[in-house]
Amino acid sequence: MTEKHGAEAATVASRLGWDSGLEILEANEPTLRRGHHLALVATEGSGVEAVYAFAVLQACDVETREIQALVLCSTDERAGRVARALQAGVGPDGFNVFLAGHGWQGSETVPTASQVVVSRPSRVLPAIRSGLLGLGSLRLLILDGAAGLAQLDEWSSVEPILDTLGPDVRKIVSTGRPDSGFRELIERQLPRARRWPEDLLPISGSEDTLAEAGPMVRIGVGEGSDSLALLESCVAAAEGSSRNSIVVHFADAYESTAGAAALAVLGRQVSVDGSIARVERGDPGQPPGAAILFGTPARLAEFESAFEGAEQRYAVVQPHHLSHIEALARRAGFAINHFGGARLSDPLDAVALYRRRLEESVRSVDLVPELLVLEPLIDRFGAVRVAAALSGLLRRRDESPGTVVPWPDIEAASLSMPSSSPGMPAEGRAPSTRRPADPPRGARTAWTKLFFGIGRKDDIKPGDLVGAITGETGIVGGQIGKIDIRGGFTLVEIDSQVVDDVVRKLAGVTIRGQEVPVRLDRDR
Repeated sequence: MTEKHGAEAATVASRLGWDSGLEILEANEPTLRRGHHLALVATEGSGVEAVYAFAVLQACDVETREIQALVLCSTDERAGRVARALQAGVGPDGFNVFLAGHGWQGSETVPTASQVVVSRPSRVLPAIRSGLLGLGSLRLLILDGAAGLAQLDEWSSVEPILDTLGPDVRKIVSTGRPDSGFRELIERQLPRARRWPEDLLPISGSEDTLAEAGPMVRIGVGEGSDSLALLESCVAAAEGSSRNSIVVHFADAYESTAGAAALAVLGRQVSVDGSIARVERGDPGQPPGAAILFGTPARLAEFESAFEGAEQRYAVVQPHHLSHIEALARRAGFAINHFGGARLSDPLDAVALYRRRLEESVRSVDLVPELLVLEPLIDRFGAVRVAAALSGLLRRRDESPGTVVPWPDIEAASLSMPSSSPGMPAEGRAPSTRRPADPPRGARTAWTKLFFGIGRKDDIKPGDLVGAITGETGIVGGQIGKIDIRGGFTLVEIDSQVVDDVVRKLAGVTIRGQEVPVRLDRDR
């Protein structure tokens, strides 16, 4: 390893804009230097990209002009942010990071000078299988956001890549929430891996869950004008329950000035001291009635310090920082309550049930993968307008509860949409590459339901089923219809023209480590 690979962790963090010590990098620097596998409960906002960059510097040789590090992300947008952070983090050390994102096809070669490739698994798998992307010199594999990879149906492409790796390849895997699936992944793919933080990823112990008792922190998710509306909602809620002052912690002095102005024009008396704004109320000598965190600190100590002594606690964060703020709250021992912005209107009797169903979904569903998918639209139109559009689509659907449209088919359907001009692709969209034999979902009406003896209690995901079906039978995604996951079993619609062959080929199939019976559904 050349001398320049010994870049200090603080230097890497500084290149990425972290002026103070970065907790996640400081804690894991010894592990990265020694070359151990690493499992992280960390997402965007924690500085995890600095860990990735430092790992590249430790594992790879700048003089070798071959692919030595592969970083797999759940969406193209996330891959783009990671690639840019990696290129900045490795700095002037001579490494070239290639983003295999929008516009790159798996039939194309990677630039010969690249040593690091960042992409979605499903984008690079065809190139790996065809030999256009060789992994013979690979030294480092990074799985960014294991939960997102699984829930956006990218995991069926991750497994074949893992199977091609040699035993000397170092692996780093991150997630937003350490569920049983993530723990199982560690045991299978990262033997003797170092785990961080240890309070969320113990070597042994009970399953981690969100705290249900103790101090409460209320978290709202928004960007731009939406986040300022959420800040106003937090202040209004705090004013209604306490007469003491309200302290708002911003990321920097610039944001505190803008945030204080937004509150002041609404008639509040606001003072600013650096990155902290104070809504003056009652006796200034009393502890704050509420503390509001506007943005996401990287360090646990900063998170705890912001809420010290406050009667009420609020946090307003960007969508892709949600998992990180939840992890900080769990480590600090806080219970979590998610909230929206100010109420737009009083509920009407006719829509009360509909709103209640949406509220139940917001509270019970892991929203981070959906936020990743919607991020480009949220950036362009704002969260409120996107939510309203999705609500309009939802209310017009006539499908049974529990059905899921696999992510690969969503992408394929978008690629097959007609272009804005005859014969020309729409601006920013690649021409369709779907094969004629792979029709868009819904093109056929003749479906036959298959019964799979595995369900929600087995922690089964749509991607597990799609991967098993397509891998074992050779059919394409357009020949798979609705996937209805129940408690102890799952019903999957298959194109009636191929269903008999599918049943025959799935005899004795193994999914998530267990043999699963597959037969025609008796109620068809």
